[in-house]
Amino acid sequence: MRVGTGNDVGIGGFIITGSGPRHVLLRGIGPSLEGLGVPDFLPDPVLELHGPAGFSTIINNNWKDNQQAEIEATGLAPTNDSESAILVDLPPGSYTAILRGNGNGVGVALVEIYDLTTNADSKLANIATRATVNTGASIVIAGFILGGGPDDDFLILRGIGPSLSGTGVDFLPDPQLELRNSDGAVIRANDNWQSDPSQAALITAAGLALGNTAEAGIAENLGPGAYTALLSGVGGSTGVGLVEVYDRPAAAATATPCAACTPTPSPTPGGGGTPTPSPTPGGGGTPTPTPGGGGTCTENFDGVTAPALPAGWVASNPVPGDGVGFATSTTSSDSPPNNAFVPDQDGVSDKVVDRLNVHVQTAAAVLTFRNNFDSEMSDGVFWDGGVLEVSAPNISGGDFLDVTDSHIGGTITAGGYTGEISGDASNPLAGRMAWSGNSGGYINTIISLGPNVAGQTITLRWRFGTDEAVTAPGWRIDGLSITDATCQ
Repeated sequence: MRVGTGNDVGIGGFIITGSGPRHVLLRGIGPSLEGLGVPDFLPDPVLELHGPAGFSTIINNNWKDNQQAEIEATGLAPTNDSESAILVDLPPGSYTAILRGNGNGVGVALVEIYDLTTNADSKLANIATRATVNTGASIVIAGFILGGGPDDDFLILRGIGPSLSGTGVDFLPDPQLELRNSDGAVIRANDNWQSDPSQAALITAAGLALGNTAEAGIAENLGPGAYTALLSGVGGSTGVGLVEVYDRPAAAATATPCAACTPTPSPTPGGGGTPTPSPTPGGGGTPTPTPGGGGTCTENFDGVTAPALPAGWVASNPVPGDGVGFATSTTSSDSPPNNAFVPDQDGVSDKVVDRLNVHVQTAAAVLTFRNNFDSEMSDGVFWDGGVLEVSAPNISGGDFLDVTDSHIGGTITAGGYTGEISGDASNPLAGRMAWSGNSGGYINTIISLGPNVAGQTITLRWRFGTDEAVTAPGWRIDGLSITDATCQ
């Protein structure tokens, strides 16, 4: 990936599912790529690891500064002292690795995640890489290894560009995606995800329909081995893109992305294979928490009796429809007994629930929540759905704007919007990207709130819009946390 500055840093998301911890090594690689024929490498990578509620952000610049002996013992120590690494035991949850250049350096780099654990009570899930897509050796490449289970895994890969519009980035206008094996042979390629009806049906059935017809999608059964997903632009186009890999061994039975896959470096198209160990001598240390911030705001809606909302949460119906708004529910909670829920009604409505008085301490604040939506969608048309909006006193006069609006500056790094709401049936959210269709159960949504709201006390608004007709189950929210933030 090419690592820039500001919104163009490299971002890798992953999820650990199950009950036990994973022993994980993350690496930020730059100078070592010179030996692989990559001239424009990132000279001094800095790696940040952000996690769920209660997790202290970890930063490493030069890998020998911290944990040198422990990293060497893995056999996976970086080969250049300027490269970065973090070795850590992680409980189940959603994590984001951010790779940037020290002193705002730029260049081609790798962010890698190695699962060093063999226990079966948890697994490393989801790889989602966001970076600037250029041409040649500077396209975005996500490598992964499928473990040696007895059966093939059913995977869905997505190449996203236009859906990033409104996030303040120069998005990739027409992504194309290739899936290659460890020999570099193309298994399947796609430009526009709906171009193959059978593939589009599989992707849609899994609740992973893409939000723009120009985006790319692949559904494939894969056996154990190493694979690479290559994201580039049609006609040599460039811009920020997102490549995602989801593993669904039971078809669409769960919404957990990419179970049992591990990223592996693959610096040039046609690559693949496994990482090469590069031990070097040295001492030891411990990860360093990020200075500033440190607070965490959490909510699982379990401290009240349904249908009451917790303190700090207020529901209203700008367009009331049937008058039934957001409330807590004891049905289908991710963490029982309660979740926040709004039904998808028959008729036009606009319903919101606000989390008031969220003080964002730093630019590294990350919002994570469990997201379960099943709203009206038919024949590829998204009729009803939900969005997340933010009101900040120093931005646009405190108006509510989408979290991905360039003025707010947030970035959805996992579990993002799935489709654009149709303008044909009077939905108040018409023309906006939203969570719409069927998520297939709870998924992890991860949002980097960004620097624009840092230091402000904001309101977060979950907003759900419906059109003229047809009901559906609705939208459920649970297990919310905001790092580097406090809530009053």
